Amino acid sequence: MEATQPIRPTETSRQTSAASTLWHRLSLRLSTLLSTTEYRLERYGFLMSYFHSDYADPQAISNVVLLSRTYASIDSPEFLADFHSRLWLTYRHSYPPIKPSQYTSDVGWGCMLRSGQMLLASGFLLHYLGRVGAFFWGFLDWRLPNRDKASWEKYVKIVSWFLDSNTSPYSIHRIALLGKQYDKDIGEWFGPSTISNVLKSLIQTHKDSSMGLHVCTDGGVYKDQVLETLLKEENEEMRSLHVSGANRKKYRPLLMLVPLRLGIDNLNPVYIPALKKCFEMQHCVGVAGGRPNSSLFFIGVE
Repeated sequence: MEATQPIRPTETSRQTSAASTLWHRLSLRLSTLLSTTEYRLERYGFLMSYFHSDYADPQAISNVVLLSRTYASIDSPEFLADFHSRLWLTYRHSYPPIKPSQYTSDVGWGCMLRSGQMLLASGFLLHYLGRVGAFFWGFLDWRLPNRDKASWEKYVKIVSWFLDSNTSPYSIHRIALLGKQYDKDIGEWFGPSTISNVLKSLIQTHKDSSMGLHVCTDGGVYKDQVLETLLKEENEEMRSLHVSGANRKKYRPLLMLVPLRLGIDNLNPVYIPALKKCFEMQHCVGVAGGRPNSSLFFIGVE
């Protein structure tokens, strides 16, 4: 955890080699995408690819899934445009001290805090910009390379919420400070439950966001608890309402976090198929996790 570069999975030498190859391919292609100033997606070709990947047999045309979207490979322009549109928040240093401490870097201890930031940012991108947007003859996912002025302003606003400062609503500063309410000192590693509850507390006090956040307890989803979080006004009459017809407007967008332990020392292989299926869910925003003192943020599977 002392390195400043993103952590790559290293279980066995074979897995290390595969992961390194994947990382190299992705980094090379993404670097090419970012450095090409005249890069443009052909509207027509991209729309046809989008239609094809969503309605054809995924197994027949793709072996890559990124937040419910399927692609032929990590080298495809469609995948790179989608990947480039996600937010990457990782270790930094030389930012203002996390008051009242003197920490000016989260290198070595902030991996779960950064994973939590990316998870929440992914939820905001889905909520405010959508995975699907209206187009003149169909629907088109929002992509950063194809942004318009309105979507760009929303994107910039979301990014500003995570700036490394004592005033940004979801900064590393506020997350680390609020962790003290959960017996975590500034500079101490968070677990999944801690980061989930800290993000819930932060989103409850953020007046500029219309999105709610619910943390499931004991790995289960309880309808009454979810409804209570969904309702804007909490009274007995509204708690008894069902999500249907005219009552639908009583509810607000909700990000649901489910902290789980999927093994003792390592990921139990029995959970792998179900975990992969999560990335095919239409409203999946990603998975934050890993091992103690080592957290990663996952948004897809190859």
